Amino acid sequence: MRPALHIHLLNKRALIVAGLLVAMHSVSAQESIPTEVRQEVLHMYPAMEIVDAFEEGQDLGVVLLGDGQQYKIAYFNAAGKWEFTRWSIERDEVPLLILGVLDSIMPEFRIESINREQGSEVVRYVFNMSDGAKNELVVLSSEGDLIKKVALADLDEE
Repeated sequence: MRPALHIHLLNKRALIVAGLLVAMHSVSAQESIPTEVRQEVLHMYPAMEIVDAFEEGQDLGVVLLGDGQQYKIAYFNAAGKWEFTRWSIERDEVPLLILGVLDSIMPEFRIESINREQGSEVVRYVFNMSDGAKNELVVLSSEGDLIKKVALADLDEE
């Protein structure tokens, strides 16, 4: 599964995990996660519980559940190095600067879902946008710079 497409599916995956503790390409969370990765996750997110893991190409996604039923997915590369963590957020959690840029780029579209991605040196906001007829994926940096804008139908065709 391509990362951009996976971003679009995060909310569905979280719902699946919440309801059934199952995810596509699931691996046993406690048995198949390398010890170093498990230790890093528990160090980074001590208040969260590992509930699932999945392979995405060579990368490993570790699904975490925290207080208030907040799900996060921490991504690690093939070498076991943390790349970033992604989680769903609400509109009121997005800085006004970012919302202003988004409105100027996509004035006729409404926000369907929002994910925040936190890496060691970067924060990105990933928006699934819709105007009723088409869906777009828009990724903005924390400074409001456009990183990516693509029609979701284009991702499905790849």
